[in-house]
Amino acid sequence: MKRCFFPIALIALLSCNNHPENTTSQPADSGNVMMKDKDKDKAQEAAGTYRQLPELIAHLTETETGIADPIRNIQEQNDFCNQASLMRSASWQKADERYRQFAQDQAGHKYINVFRQYGAYVILVNLNLLAESSPEALLKIWFYTDELVKSGAVNAPLISAGLSQLKEHGFSAAKIRELADSAEKQLQANSKYAEVKKSVQQYVNQAMSATRDPKYAAEDENHIRVFRLIQEAEENIHALAQ
Repeated sequence: MKRCFFPIALIALLSCNNHPENTTSQPADSGNVMMKDKDKDKAQEAAGTYRQLPELIAHLTETETGIADPIRNIQEQNDFCNQASLMRSASWQKADERYRQFAQDQAGHKYINVFRQYGAYVILVNLNLLAESSPEALLKIWFYTDELVKSGAVNAPLISAGLSQLKEHGFSAAKIRELADSAEKQLQANSKYAEVKKSVQQYVNQAMSATRDPKYAAEDENHIRVFRLIQEAEENIHALAQ
């Protein structure tokens, strides 16, 4: 199955309709946004809403790859990731085998860190590893959360979800703290993550504008959801790093 990712500035799961920024927009009231859905989210988390986590991939830019066409640039990276056939796996265990073999075979490839982020998302979310709590599964959750951090991932909500699952099921507190600390430092130093946050904030500012066209309500709700997930993820990662 082919996977489709958006360029980093557009944010995966956000609408591809890139509306011009409204200069009359006011900054989003993030506190109200978060409080509005907090109780609902707590109930949903128990029902497995990890499957609603955004698929944020830090692709290499055209400058980094030397491919001038932005669409072709992203497609080449996606095609590389698809070679591992992770989505054809019958289980996360089988995908884990394919992931490790592909990562080993392609260790020096310029797209390997894009693959590591893609693979971690597929195995944790699409193949439901995040729903597991056996000792073997917890070790794998730790491994793939660590892969996200080491590959320069911008998906703070997914990193946070992995750490939370480990904590909830009694994984080593020292290892959780160490991984959370590494994650926090990586995100703070990651220019692509800063770009993600800036883009999401701009979308949310538009969504909160008094003059916003109601026809964009559905996509605006999604922008706000991703914005809130990122904020909550940062808070959770920081708390677990202490």
